[in-house]
Amino acid sequence: MMITIMGQVKPNAKQFTVNFLRGNDIAFHLNSRFNEGGKQAVVRNTKVGEHWGKEERHTQGSFPFMAGQSFELFEFKHRVKELNQIDRINILYDVILTSINVDTIP
Repeated sequence: MMITIMGQVKPNAKQFTVNFLRGNDIAFHLNSRFNEGGKQAVVRNTKVGEHWGKEERHTQGSFPFMAGQSFELFEFKHRVKELNQIDRINILYDVILTSINVDTIP
């Protein structure tokens, strides 16, 4: 399964979150933080059975999102392998969603 999310970060954004949900679990969590102690960070994680996994943090190098700019998310490393069981996508905070496309890859 390939999920493509396109949107625009709001001007003066503080953060935005994208969650792929499977029942009560968060199969994939992405949180982009525009000012975390003076730094920008992208945090990825999974929550299964009320337990968060180990955070994957990107704080070095270029930050992939810019306030007021468009973006496209399309490729992730998933810890939960049953992506066909994702039943909801939750998008929060300082982002304007323009499209979501779900493709089944044979």
